[in-house]
Amino acid sequence: MAELEPQQQGGALYRPAKGETANPNGRPKGIKSFKRILKELLKSEVKAEDLQGVFVQLTAKEAATLLLVKDAVNENLEANTRMKALNMVMEKIDGKAVAKADINHRGNVSNTPDFSKLSDAELDAYLALCQKLNGGE
Repeated sequence: MAELEPQQQGGALYRPAKGETANPNGRPKGIKSFKRILKELLKSEVKAEDLQGVFVQLTAKEAATLLLVKDAVNENLEANTRMKALNMVMEKIDGKAVAKADINHRGNVSNTPDFSKLSDAELDAYLALCQKLNGGE
């Protein structure tokens, strides 16, 4: 038989007995999951402005990808924002980079570069280098 366990902040936690389920009816049939709804929306057709400034018919998924690419090359955005967009695009093309962990003498692990310490000029230079290495201009 199920029991109620008192909690420190008040109230009680319902614990089903072994072999008993807390939600015997489950999710009702026909209710779409968030993932399914998102997949359907990404297939829908939208109008978006391409890189040449022409409005074209695309799927929502293609339009979202186009926005990421536009952000990565938009010189009016902050370098940090452009870098994040470029990293997202490159991860989808090449896969996520394997991070090498640096372990110092105290056992602390650091495997994420800290871009916040770089100036906008340094981030722009890094972005240009990444683009060049990946076949860009």
